[in-house]
Amino acid sequence: MIHTIRRERAIKELLARSAPKLNDWMTHGLVGSLKLPMTWLDEAKVTYFMSSLPFVLLLILFSTGDVRTG
Repeated sequence: MIHTIRRERAIKELLARSAPKLNDWMTHGLVGSLKLPMTWLDEAKVTYFMSSLPFVLLLILFSTGDVRTG
């Protein structure tokens, strides 16, 4: 069980680092061939997007309710 959790975490971290390169072709391959859950790829893309936004814009999005935290 611990190995599964570590493996999942490692894959998610790799996806997060690779998010800028996750185009449609790569996404299709990761989901289709490797059977990764689409939610993992979506999470990586959103995390990358959020980390690339200026802090002031993040504050505006959170204050207007346009960003959901959970």
